[in-house]
Amino acid sequence: MKTDGELIGAYRNGDEQAFEEFYRRHRKPVFVYLLSLLRSRETAEEVLQETFFAFLRHLRSLDGSADYRPYLLRTARNRAIDRLRQEKRASEALEKRLEDPLFKARAAGEVRPAEAVEPLEWSKLLFRLPDEQREAVVLRIFADLRFPEIARLLAVPENTVISRYRYGLEKLREMIKSLSR
Repeated sequence: MKTDGELIGAYRNGDEQAFEEFYRRHRKPVFVYLLSLLRSRETAEEVLQETFFAFLRHLRSLDGSADYRPYLLRTARNRAIDRLRQEKRASEALEKRLEDPLFKARAAGEVRPAEAVEPLEWSKLLFRLPDEQREAVVLRIFADLRFPEIARLLAVPENTVISRYRYGLEKLREMIKSLSR
């Protein structure tokens, strides 16, 4: 399997398929991260495309030996923040997104045991975490970033990231336990 650097190098030399492979490799973690920030599948898809277009526009200025994943996630985060700022009032927009049927909590009669938690239910549980904890959990688990990388991306101390991650996981465990009761 080619490294990201090799794929980008091949793309710079005219190999369109190299970028397609790079996109397939990074699409899902970037999308999951955007979804955790924006809480709207449609908006996350739009910002995902904007992120990759921005990446392509700035490709010439990037060092060929750079680790592209943190750059993509930082670009995605900036685009998501820009998108939220464009909303008339960010708090109303987030409230409205919480009303989206995709993210509504399950009715009491639909509870399943913890081992039967489906991906959609995981999304619902994630969205019940405070924003900062959800962001740390998603970046660590779904984007597979290490704590120092997350700290740089979020511009907070590494210990802060570790605490947010730990508290987020503890809350998720408690929510899962409550599902199996």
